[in-house]
Amino acid sequence: MGYFVMDNLSADVLINYTYEGQSKGDSNEENSLSALGIGIGGRYFYPMAPGKIYGGLDFLYNTNSWKVSDYDGGCNAMYLGLKAGYVLPIVENVYVDFGLRYQMGLGDYGGDDYEHALDEYKENEESTFGFNLGLQIFFSNDFFISLLE
Repeated sequence: MGYFVMDNLSADVLINYTYEGQSKGDSNEENSLSALGIGIGGRYFYPMAPGKIYGGLDFLYNTNSWKVSDYDGGCNAMYLGLKAGYVLPIVENVYVDFGLRYQMGLGDYGGDDYEHALDEYKENEESTFGFNLGLQIFFSNDFFISLLE
């Protein structure tokens, strides 16, 4: 979600959830990974009819948990993201977002699984590059004023 703090500049709240699961045939063994990320960011939009192109920066705190065979584990991590894309309006204040994203790890991994790990395994050197397709909702000042009345 985003809020335009001034023309073409939005402050964003980021929430993402990922779950991956796998079972192995007739056995009761299941493997899974889940991740919840919460963050803040900002984007600058440049009008290009009928939508807008954008570039932005964000900070994300992620907590992960996994189960592999009989082992349960998890970690926490922080990321800095760079993004660019194009938003296409579908109705007022709602857009389809076509974007590219680069995300790089910051600092060390945290959590019980990394408490006693060697320093070389604690460093969050993870980086990802991806294509995103999503829905963007931007709230206007009128929306917040109507909530307060």
